[in-house]
Order: sequence, then C-alpha cells, then structure tokens
Amino acid sequence: MAEVATDGTVTVLRPGSVTADALARAAQASVHTEPALPTGGREDLSPAPRSPGMKYTHYAPRGSLRVVRGTDPAAVTARVQAELAAAKARGEVTGVLAFDEHLSHYPADVPVSLGSIAALETAAQRLYAGLRQFDEAGATFMVAEACPEEGLGIAVMNRLLKAAGHEVIDV
Repeated sequence: MAEVATDGTVTVLRPGSVTADALARAAQASVHTEPALPTGGREDLSPAPRSPGMKYTHYAPRGSLRVVRGTDPAAVTARVQAELAAAKARGEVTGVLAFDEHLSHYPADVPVSLGSIAALETAAQRLYAGLRQFDEAGATFMVAEACPEEGLGIAVMNRLLKAAGHEVIDV
C-alpha cells in the first residue's frame, strides 16, 4: 500500500507484491518507505496506523510464534529443530511454517508449507492461511523459517514478523 504526496513523492506504507523499486520505476518518482515498526515499538504508544496491517502485530496466531533467521540453512534448520523439541518437552502443541525444501526436517504437530523458497509468490499467498491453520489445530508454539528480505521477500517478511510480534531468533 502506498500514498502519493502533493509533491509527487510516493511513500510505501506497507510492502507488497509491487516492490519499492518497481514502484519508483513506474511512477518515475522518489519512493520512501515507512519504518517496519511503529514509533516506540508498541502499538499502544504509536500513532494510529496509516494503512491496514501497519500495527505492531497483525494476523498473529493465538499461540507463540518465533521467526528463525540466518544465512546458513543448516544452522536455521538446527535451531528450528531445537525450538520444536524444547516446546514438545514443555507439552506444547507445535507448529512449523517452512519452505518445502526443509519442511520434512521438522517434527512439528502442525507442519505448514510455504511452498518453495524459489517461489515467494506462493509463500505470500499461503502465509495467512497457514497462521489460521495453526489456530484451528490448537498450536501453542510455532516456529517459522525466514526468507531473504529482497524483492517480494520484503513483503513476506513484513507480514511474518508482524504475525510473530517481531519475535526473531537470529542464528
């Protein structure tokens, strides 16, 4: 979602399938982006959101969701596995939101596919349905794999981080 000022500048309020670069080329204008987090980091301290989906959390599942992010896929996989094992040991109903290339490595009660990491359009389409699937199955602890934050990955990560309340585990 974007807005255009009277001086012709474009502000991206929330990243989406049309990237800021593509918008700048199409509009032939300067494009700015809103910060990922509201001022102050808590929605009750920030001004009213300027577009839907700009709150600190948005479409969050009822259980606890963490995003695991890192550049080494083996380290990400190991951390997701460890988080799931610890949650199972606590008696939690576990869920994982992962890409097809890694989904079979995760022993979660509720495994949800985001599709291939090479086709982030599928992840964008499946994200909210996956979060609802966790709620329907009664998942109390969930872990999600991050994707590269470039192109459409910016929008996917924006939605995922908001759903997780910005609870990120960097490995």
